[in-house]
Amino acid sequence: GGTLGVDSHLGVGSCFFFTATLDKQTNPQTLATTDPPINATDNSPDFNDISLLMVDDNLINQELVQEMSISKGIQVDIANNGKEAISMIGNKEYSIVLMDCLMPVMDGYQASQIIRANPLHDNLPIIAMTANVLPEDKEHCLASGMDDHISKPIEWDEFFQILARWVKPSINTNTAVNVIPARSDENWNDLTEKLPGFEFEKVKGILNGKQDNLLRLLGIFRQQLIHETPVISENILSENIHEAQNKLHELMGAAANLGAKQVHLACIRLKTELENNNDFTVALNNWRKTIDSTLDNLNALLSPLSENQQINEEVTLQSLLSKLRMLLINDHFINDDLLEQLEQLSPNNDQSNYSLLIKYIGNSDYIMALSILNKLIEPHTGDEDAIQDQGKYPTILVVDDIRVNQEILVSLLSPFYHVKVAGNGFRALDIAQHFPHPDLILLDITMPNMDGYEICKRLQDDPLTHDIPVIFITAASEYESETLGLKLGAVDYIRKPISPDTTLQRIQHQLLLKQHEKELVHIAHYDLLTDIPNRVLLADRLKHTVALSKREDKILAICYLDIDGFKLVNDTLGHKAGDEVLVEITRRISNILRESDTVARLGGDEFALLLPGLDSKNECTITLNRLHEAIAQPILINEQTCVVTASIGVSFFPTDDTDPDVILHNADQAMYIAKRSGKNCFHFFDIKN
Repeated sequence: GGTLGVDSHLGVGSCFFFTATLDKQTNPQTLATTDPPINATDNSPDFNDISLLMVDDNLINQELVQEMSISKGIQVDIANNGKEAISMIGNKEYSIVLMDCLMPVMDGYQASQIIRANPLHDNLPIIAMTANVLPEDKEHCLASGMDDHISKPIEWDEFFQILARWVKPSINTNTAVNVIPARSDENWNDLTEKLPGFEFEKVKGILNGKQDNLLRLLGIFRQQLIHETPVISENILSENIHEAQNKLHELMGAAANLGAKQVHLACIRLKTELENNNDFTVALNNWRKTIDSTLDNLNALLSPLSENQQINEEVTLQSLLSKLRMLLINDHFINDDLLEQLEQLSPNNDQSNYSLLIKYIGNSDYIMALSILNKLIEPHTGDEDAIQDQGKYPTILVVDDIRVNQEILVSLLSPFYHVKVAGNGFRALDIAQHFPHPDLILLDITMPNMDGYEICKRLQDDPLTHDIPVIFITAASEYESETLGLKLGAVDYIRKPISPDTTLQRIQHQLLLKQHEKELVHIAHYDLLTDIPNRVLLADRLKHTVALSKREDKILAICYLDIDGFKLVNDTLGHKAGDEVLVEITRRISNILRESDTVARLGGDEFALLLPGLDSKNECTITLNRLHEAIAQPILINEQTCVVTASIGVSFFPTDDTDPDVILHNADQAMYIAKRSGKNCFHFFDIKN
């Protein structure tokens, strides 16, 4: 017996699904334990020279594409969002980019538009990866600058066909490629029985039968389900349908690529109901049941593995002290399990120091805890392994004097962010003022010595911390506190007891706002083509550099640089070629200047340079000569060589004038004299001329 069902919607289409009951085979035919390698000699593409950038925030998609690509000899780098991708493309030459469409910070559409705005990347293939395959979705991808698309879940034959279409790999007709069969010493049938909602045939081939890699991916998928399920439910119930559909879209892709067929089908059904404005109650309940059932099976499979791994880890007193020291130095939360281990391992002859250490950690007094710990730890133990806060995830500072409140927030946030803790206002201010600054602060209101209001006020008054978003954590009855907190500069508030879904959403919202604000500030102050300061930022830099030169009693050289013969480049090779010349000239100038110097683009082919810290005017002549030599080197554009030079005018502070605008104008006048003097030279401003 089996079942047959259909989801059908007028004007949209129909989706048929069925189940079939089969007899279990009692004596299955045994296959040979070792299959011979398959020789693929029939014109298989050779991808060995290909460098691929994978842009996707989903860890499962990253792992699978990386595993499959590396097996073909493709070099793979990973970017977690569009902004990271733009930065990586600017620093390395890639053969092709795989671009997910929906990502935090910056999505694939916006990233592709920015990449295409740079003429250096005109010919870089960008391939969309999306579960949206309607014609309008494909048109959106093409309109944003993408060249093609790969549908999710990924069909690997199609995947490599599209790669071969765009990167033009060489045809390998001589070398036999050994396709390794799946390892037979691992019982995949047992795994399938423990996870009935999964089909592992495709992913088994991708991972070459390695169950260890699969178990790691299943652990990632479990965390994704734990995090995304309440967020999606909350979005649906609060009628934020667009965000819910985006989240479902990402979960669908991960489930399909990992073979989680039941989760994938449940996501499709729920997404269909939402898209057609139907009553989603039944679909939502069924979706939740599927997720809960899948999580139960994953927990049953993975939890014993985690426990065994912990049992096998030998813990010594010095290794524990080293770990505690790293956590304290980085202001990370220290859980009760570590404190219990410390209590068990502490020697009887030094109980007082260990008791003090545990007390200070429990009270979140990390400064005193470190002073005690430094007496107990052996010299140089663990210093080499100090925790480094990576830039991949934002850093959140939790400020609360109650340990249990810290633990609740840390356990909620740590899977997605770097989390630091402070038990009082003085420590919070100290952490916030030092680089790297936290990206967001969660601030309790009621604390001894310095309450949350005072901390917020001091953060707002300090230029180093003024731009850090602060979210107040407030009790439900403190209605007046919300108004006061917002007046003091907080961006939001979260009521106690906290709702995990609401907390994560509000934090993510504020971090996105901060990121967008940073991007707008960057656009306002940097040249879009060359990514060096524009006129606005130059004016600010000039003002500060003049002030610094006054304090240090040094000479400042202001240079006005104009490219000779640039109009001819535009007229003969085109404006795109002209843009490439400007980018290359900018790179050459930047390589010669010191870190304390500034180069800015004023517009067109005109640049301004600030050379501070000089003892005499002639000191800058070495730099000017090096600039002329570098700029005059041939530039290869579209297989054509062009040569340009530069005319430079120089004015000095304070000898020529003390007004920044006047000095820049003087440098401009000196540049025109250099032009009239035959070009490809520099001229110092002289009031007589």
